[in-house]
Amino acid sequence: MYLVQHRTQLSKFFAVTLFVLVVISAHSWSDTSIVDTAMECVGLALIIAGSFGRIWSYLYICGRKTDELVIIGPYSITRNPLYLFSLIAAVGVGLASENILVLGLIVLVFGLVYPIVIRSEEKELVLRHGKAFQEYAHTVPRFIPKTFVIQQPEHYKVHVHLFGRVFFDAMWFVWLFILMEVIEKLHEAKVIPVLFTVP
Repeated sequence: MYLVQHRTQLSKFFAVTLFVLVVISAHSWSDTSIVDTAMECVGLALIIAGSFGRIWSYLYICGRKTDELVIIGPYSITRNPLYLFSLIAAVGVGLASENILVLGLIVLVFGLVYPIVIRSEEKELVLRHGKAFQEYAHTVPRFIPKTFVIQQPEHYKVHVHLFGRVFFDAMWFVWLFILMEVIEKLHEAKVIPVLFTVP
């Protein structure tokens, strides 16, 4: 399926679209209002939580994704922790953008696209790991954790070289937050014109 095969490129295109919306639009409430402060603070908290969750997930799967069935760490409470933490961080970006249109698009696209991606990936995992994955899927939820009793090993071998490469990828939501703050200041200084406002 085209959507699954090209999800990385489509995700980048969507990110650029959202970035353009952030650049050309702004919210209609005061920058000193409680709404503004609350959205920014909650958004930042979700971005931090989601980014650390992504790092935690990468730590366990990096270098093992195609060869092993990883079922410990974050993978012991949800089969798709990278997508879960990405959603948390993405909602954080939507809130921190203080733009209802951006937040709505993030939730809509994630809700439409990622269930398809997850099901497709799980079909591949069944083919690759067979009964082991089926047993894992029977006990661990696909997305929303039912428990937070995490199976953590005392020692775990990490592929440092590969992990170093994905670390910055895991943190791109944080970089995006910083960029949005810069854009907001440029809006306030009238350096970047606001073409329209959202409620």
